[in-house]
Amino acid sequence: MKQCLLLVSLLLSGCAAVGLNYERPDVGLRETDVFASAPNVAMPGEQDLRWWLRFNDPLLTRSVEAALAGNLDIALALERAEQARSVLRAAQARRVPALALGSSLGGEYRRGSNRSDAGRDENGLSSSAGLTVDWNADLWGGLRQAERSAAALLMRSQDLAQAARLATAGLAARGYITWLQSRHELALFQKALQVRQETVRLAQVRVDAGLAPLLDLTRAQADLNAVKAELDGVAGSLREAALALQVLSGVAPVAGAPGSAEVRGALPPLPALENPLSAPRPVDLLRLRPDVRAAEHALVSRFAEIGVAQAALYPQLTLPGELLWTASGLGTGSIVRALTAGLTALLQASVYDGGLRAAEVDAARSLAREAALLYRRTVLEALEQVETALIGDQVLQSQRAARQAAVRTSQIALDQANVLYREGLTGFLDILEAQRTLLANQLALVRTEADAVRASVALFEATGLITSPAASETKRLAADG
Repeated sequence: MKQCLLLVSLLLSGCAAVGLNYERPDVGLRETDVFASAPNVAMPGEQDLRWWLRFNDPLLTRSVEAALAGNLDIALALERAEQARSVLRAAQARRVPALALGSSLGGEYRRGSNRSDAGRDENGLSSSAGLTVDWNADLWGGLRQAERSAAALLMRSQDLAQAARLATAGLAARGYITWLQSRHELALFQKALQVRQETVRLAQVRVDAGLAPLLDLTRAQADLNAVKAELDGVAGSLREAALALQVLSGVAPVAGAPGSAEVRGALPPLPALENPLSAPRPVDLLRLRPDVRAAEHALVSRFAEIGVAQAALYPQLTLPGELLWTASGLGTGSIVRALTAGLTALLQASVYDGGLRAAEVDAARSLAREAALLYRRTVLEALEQVETALIGDQVLQSQRAARQAAVRTSQIALDQANVLYREGLTGFLDILEAQRTLLANQLALVRTEADAVRASVALFEATGLITSPAASETKRLAADG
């Protein structure tokens, strides 16, 4: 026993830990860097974590929060986090001694064969109980690196769950905006249909009175049918947007949601932010964006896996032991009891494996380099998404003002054309052209306003802002240790 313990102590004293010290890759970001399209830096506040509330639209809030509560992608991400937690617990368990209990009970029958024992039979029972222990001394830190890798993967799974929440909130917000945009377009086509019907009636009167050619009536009817076709298409898009929102919330699609009741009610305006979000510094995205954090945790895990592969190159020390109590001769009156203990130091080393373990180390290093490249790419994509969202928001704000002016002047032009046509001072084509121009500008304004809201949503997404999961989910996702 003393020799075994001496051998263990000598081995432990000569061991060096394997693995590399992790350092975050330099992605070229400085503390003073700002986004070109948002020179004024402002860190998001607590109110920005539930950014959908800032639009002050109750139905938008209801759509987003219903999706966050019932989305299946989020549920899948949470289950993967639970799986990662189990892997971490298994990695932690491998670093502690494993204990096992065992017992046995057996019978013994012996018939006398010698002349002195002739005719004598002996019956007896024997029993034993033991405690066995098995412990990997982890001389080189391979098991410790495996635990580190599992912990990083758990954190990555938590970040991916947050990324799923962020993506779901964005999809729900954009889906609601698409649904509301379709309602506005439907209202415009319904109004345009009424105008076209009145135009057909007016053309019919003038044709009947001999004041206009039949061509005017034919043109008016053709324009009326074109508006009817567009109206049917928008009505279909409205139903499709409603069904998509239901599926996003994890419920079976049925006609009418969200808002069969809301559709019949007053038409709310497209929401808009009173105070648009200011962008943080580019370097802040490294901790704000859940996908960036997940990519870094994947890199940490790959670094740890290098240590796992390196540890397999060296001798492995295990310490199996046993404590055994036995009793024999039960029922014979001459019981023999014994207590034995043993501890073994088992050192195993590979003599030749054809380069297998060395190849595994090289593969682990390559995977770490790949993870570093993926991390850099994720950071660059995050920077691009923020800058693109800022540019889109600025362009759309400028376009909205121009679209509003175009609608106003188109309405004036249509009013003037109607007056001139009734007085016989202009042709019927001027009426139709003015109606088409007004409708086109009205549709363009609605779509620009909807795109402006989507750009605001995209900026929130690109910044990585999302509220934490509910308390029950937070408890499930809390990292061990």
